[in-house]
Amino acid sequence: MRFTVTSVSSLARLGLPLLAQLPLEVVDHIVQLALEGPAFGRPKRERDLAMILCRTSRAFLPIGRRLLYRLPFAGFSHISKTNWNRAIALYTALSRNGGALGRMVRGMYYLDVWCERLAALPVPDGPHAFDLRGQSNKAFAWQASMVAACPALRFVSVKVHSTSEATALHRALRLSTTSLEGIKMQSSSPAEVELALRLLANLYSAGARLKIIDLSYLGSAMTHTVPGECNPQLKSPVEVLSLGVGPAPENVKPFAAFFPVQAGVLRNLELVVPVKTIQSDLLHLLRLAGSSITDLALSSLWHDAVSERYSRYGVGFDGPVFPSEAIALFPHLENLQITSFGGLSMHRLGLIQQHCQSLQTLNVAGSTWLADNPALSALVTPQYQEIVFSEPQVIKLLEGMPELVEVHLGSVPVRATNRLPSLTLAMRAKGTSLDFLACSGRCPSCGDYHY
Repeated sequence: MRFTVTSVSSLARLGLPLLAQLPLEVVDHIVQLALEGPAFGRPKRERDLAMILCRTSRAFLPIGRRLLYRLPFAGFSHISKTNWNRAIALYTALSRNGGALGRMVRGMYYLDVWCERLAALPVPDGPHAFDLRGQSNKAFAWQASMVAACPALRFVSVKVHSTSEATALHRALRLSTTSLEGIKMQSSSPAEVELALRLLANLYSAGARLKIIDLSYLGSAMTHTVPGECNPQLKSPVEVLSLGVGPAPENVKPFAAFFPVQAGVLRNLELVVPVKTIQSDLLHLLRLAGSSITDLALSSLWHDAVSERYSRYGVGFDGPVFPSEAIALFPHLENLQITSFGGLSMHRLGLIQQHCQSLQTLNVAGSTWLADNPALSALVTPQYQEIVFSEPQVIKLLEGMPELVEVHLGSVPVRATNRLPSLTLAMRAKGTSLDFLACSGRCPSCGDYHY
């Protein structure tokens, strides 16, 4: 008997009564193949498959139950339904019968969001099974108890507010140390940042080998040096690294403490950088990332007004600029996203075409094109817009990217009536999806400039 399984839907089409005749181990393997197909990571599809399996045969109950509890918080839509009754019922289900269901849980995405929402709600009266000695914060006690009830976690999102909470959470993660592959920690104050870093350092000391680290929205504490005793200096084979900041930081230098010591492993890097980031500082970080990067996403909190008019294109831009020297660092780049930056210029696009031949997606939505000569300006330079953005040259460069399937050129210096017909036709012939935002036009009705 031979099966070809590429997705959850294809598994459903196989005919579940036929599957019931197979040994459980074989069915389990088929389900795993389905989940690793194109539909992997779609929680609703997994839940649908789990319900089908559970209703078809008692023999499928173990597999269906495992799918239902693999990601108990899957889907952000569930956040709106957060309440203490649901939270207590879930913990009870995971911890009863010796924690049989808890051992099925692999990811606790949004656990931190649930914890924050529960903290704002009144707690039902009476003692609770999740209560922790010395913890008056019932929401945190529930969060830590949930983690402790799931000893085979691979990913978890958590939040801590005090030293005692960091200690309790580290203790709760003890059983998951060897299985844990990813962690997300959000902090909103300098004290919380240091607690998050200490927890991360303690996990490493305990033997954790994380592949995914998300320390987004670390707030103003990123302006000072990371304490030596909790400096992560990632020694494990981190493949995905996401670092972000709040509105106040002045530089990105402290980010360097989080980059892997081991070169050639990091695949996915996402940075949300301060508005006043200096190109040389950003270039230093990107050099630390190594040439193994395939997915790079850069964004900033810059959202100040910049002229949307053709005659004043780029006037007022004072956000961070993507360093052109960084492009040659990433020969294996497949996806590049630059948001709220001075993203592209003709020279930068030429370097991308030269050094990133594997690029599939180029997205600079929300970013402004720059003149390669910073002395030029739309206010004083004749034909400034044509210098910054040459449609024939852009066509030539994009056509020279053999793997490119999707491109968003961001805000381009062309009039609202110019839909770049030559570029559009060239990308259509190439089979590449094209998007861009032209300059605003003068409205004949109100006389104002808008899209």
